[in-house]
Amino acid sequence: MFAEVAPGVFSAEHQVAEGKNAVLFGARGALAIDAGMYLEEGLAMAAFIRDRGWEPERFALTHGHGDHVLGASPLAGGEVYAHALTPKVIRRQVPGWAAKWGKSEAEVEAELIWPTVTFSEELCVDMGGRTVRFFPTPGHSEDSVSAFVEEERVLIGGDAVVTGIVPAIGDGDGATLEASLRRLAEMEIEVLVAGHGPVLYGAERIRD
Repeated sequence: MFAEVAPGVFSAEHQVAEGKNAVLFGARGALAIDAGMYLEEGLAMAAFIRDRGWEPERFALTHGHGDHVLGASPLAGGEVYAHALTPKVIRRQVPGWAAKWGKSEAEVEAELIWPTVTFSEELCVDMGGRTVRFFPTPGHSEDSVSAFVEEERVLIGGDAVVTGIVPAIGDGDGATLEASLRRLAEMEIEVLVAGHGPVLYGAERIRD
């Protein structure tokens, strides 16, 4: 389930459409990015972090869709990073989840993990010897962000980027997504962990 894509940077598979979460380690601890749709996926990520001597105290969402949010409760022991629009995106889905699970909307909201640190432009997280820069990449959803590990030039794209499968616009906008992809194409990326699909290696292949 876990694969080391660069030193201290791991992709973590989840069950929806070849989905990929991520776990990063630095001198200051661990950072999990996205959690899949199911509780067992978040539990596996939390256990993976603890097996390496850390607690799951930092968690980030690339956007608020269910296949990134619903497995998150085991990972939310501290700060939760997300775009400022992510709470709104999550709340839009609560009525559907409540109907599906036979619960009240208040019960569903109480069970979900909510961002504690939000941003609109950019957020840098110092992991100790490793800097993770989050920045908006809207289009798949209005709150989509990607994460760039500066030292290893690893992009954790969220659903702004998919590989090997047909892109899904979701509740977003195709022209906005195209603009985000053009910006990403200008970056020097050595490893691409897409939100769905296989991991890609090498700047030339990634640009293609």
